[in-house]
Amino acid sequence: MQPPTTPGRQAWTPPGSSSPHAAITCARVVALPDGGRILAGGYSDGSLRLWDPDQRQPLGWIDTGHGTGIDCLATALTPDGVPIAVTGGGWGSTARAWDLAAQTPVDDLLADSSDWLVVLDAATLPDGTVAVLAHDRETALGVWDLAGRSLVVRLDTAMPSPPETAALLAPARGGLTIATGHDDERVRLWDVGTGERVGEYATAPGEEVYAVYAPGSDGHTVSAASRGGTVRTWDTRSRTTTDVSRVPGHLTVLAGDSRHLVCARAGDPVVLTRTEE
Repeated sequence: MQPPTTPGRQAWTPPGSSSPHAAITCARVVALPDGGRILAGGYSDGSLRLWDPDQRQPLGWIDTGHGTGIDCLATALTPDGVPIAVTGGGWGSTARAWDLAAQTPVDDLLADSSDWLVVLDAATLPDGTVAVLAHDRETALGVWDLAGRSLVVRLDTAMPSPPETAALLAPARGGLTIATGHDDERVRLWDVGTGERVGEYATAPGEEVYAVYAPGSDGHTVSAASRGGTVRTWDTRSRTTTDVSRVPGHLTVLAGDSRHLVCARAGDPVVLTRTEE
């Protein structure tokens, strides 16, 4: 299968990523203190596979123990520079945390109100807390302290149903915002402190939001990928669109950062890397 053609980006397939018995379900890119990156991909067989997307080399894989596969994945960098992933998989599955550098488990993220969490995103707050954004069987979103394994805040956003995708935005000067993606072609911003909606962005008619992620570490940038193949990036301070790009329609964007877009095609990952920076 030939790689897709995308202006300004080179498409490549991570080595060892294809499997006849498993499909990629989710992905995240985490930036490292030395300027490198780790691409983490969650699979339907419960494996968490790791690559260096800059060098295009495999880094290993982790058997997460999620017997029904990894349904959701979030990554963050701890204050002491350890790349962390949080995985979830299926009904009744405890969210589990992993040290991606050592490829070892950190702990289970234990819920105090439910035995089921859908992990949406993770971020390191200015005070050093590694926060995990998730929702349970109800529609409210929760922000969890990974180290304390406790619910920090519960956000009742008055949404009729929980979002399928969301991102945590944590500016260096404090404050915390959640960006949620919806099938009504909208990205909505929520202030964690007040629970109020503080912004809204529209994609385009017929382009329901499939993935929302923070492409940088500034806490002010959010990207949304639609099922139509369009990726839009907004600056939440100026409320302006900073970038609009398109990927081939047979690719599904899962996540990305300022350089790489991680997509899926027929169950296999395809990475689109910028050719000019």
